Amino acid sequence: MHIAAYGLSERNTSPDKPNEDAFTIHLDGRRCVLVVADGVTRSPRADGSYPQPSGAQLASRIVAQTLAAYLADVEEAPDFRRAFQVANIAVDQLNRTHRVWERLDYEEYDLFGAVATAVVIQGRDLFWGHIGDSCLLVHDERTPVQQLTPDQVRAAMDRLNRLQSDELDGKSRLYYSRARLRNHPQAQASYGVLTGEGNALAYVDHGRRTLTSGATVLLCSDALTCLRREDPTGWREIQPLLQDISWEQIGPNLLATARQREKDGHLRSDDKTVIVARVIAA
Repeated sequence: MHIAAYGLSERNTSPDKPNEDAFTIHLDGRRCVLVVADGVTRSPRADGSYPQPSGAQLASRIVAQTLAAYLADVEEAPDFRRAFQVANIAVDQLNRTHRVWERLDYEEYDLFGAVATAVVIQGRDLFWGHIGDSCLLVHDERTPVQQLTPDQVRAAMDRLNRLQSDELDGKSRLYYSRARLRNHPQAQASYGVLTGEGNALAYVDHGRRTLTSGATVLLCSDALTCLRREDPTGWREIQPLLQDISWEQIGPNLLATARQREKDGHLRSDDKTVIVARVIAA
């Protein structure tokens, strides 16, 4: 089978916050490698402005590049734990180069980090690896849109929002999220981010699926999850956006719909990134 793919990324509407998403597409005669990474460290300076580039922007770029380079060289079924370990080491080196550890307070100064979803397609087999809350969706004629990757962040944020003031131990919710929930597998609800911390690897998830001719594969940063706001158990709402249009229009349609949904719901504008891949019979 032949794979065709393209990616689109759209910056948030903030006047100075950079686009902290990144994506990479690698296509050759043997395999297709797709990666979407989303930087997660939203730390403006004390005056409210964002550094240019931001730590999250640097982290997402290096994660996307490192994962794609590692996975492009695999000969057999990919070892996603090792791939994400290599990416995590690269983020650790980034934090050390920028001397982040020396001033870490989990509020204004936090570790650079990123979540990511990576896909390798070889023949009819789709292999995926994942950490965080970006997502992988697959749609074909036989099945509705399915999300293959778990959202590791939602439960942790629900837990954080339910905490009472006395449970925060005098700390801000931002501090609690970063220092007590992120990369803390022993916490009641926690989530993973590639920050260079070793515990992040406990959150690397992976799986495999067989593809059929004509299947559409979507990798999305978390901003597109607003498209399931009224459909929390699935992605039925976006199914019409995938049908009866050319596959080249799927990406622009998804971004435009997410942009309108943010506006209608008075949601914070976020960076939006999608990779669209189509399986074509040889």
